Amino acid sequence: MRLVHEMSYVETIAGPWGPTSGSPFGARLCWQVTSASLTGLRIHANLAMPGADWIRLGPNGILRQDQRLTFTTDDDAVILLSYDNALIRESPAFLAALNTGGETSTEDQFGGWSRSPQPRR
Repeated sequence: MRLVHEMSYVETIAGPWGPTSGSPFGARLCWQVTSASLTGLRIHANLAMPGADWIRLGPNGILRQDQRLTFTTDDDAVILLSYDNALIRESPAFLAALNTGGETSTEDQFGGWSRSPQPRR
């Protein structure tokens, strides 16, 4: 299988607020997504309204992301984007970006596993 780059996703966030405590589902950090875009050969969309980006703090050090956003495309279509349970491993580079609002990369969150050969099914 050959993967083709479909689009880039860029966001600007404000926060974090929290962490919350005392929740029956565990502590969370919360950010407001203040701007975002989806850009590619076949799509151009911008954030329609502020979105929410929550991270559940697991006792095992794994962070689980829950993000919900609404986009409008240049041809007035509406895109509802939601992803939940993206697993993030805490690395020093990722934690520094999290605490300062700086940029982070996939490599900072997932290490080299995303480039490792995967077995065929």
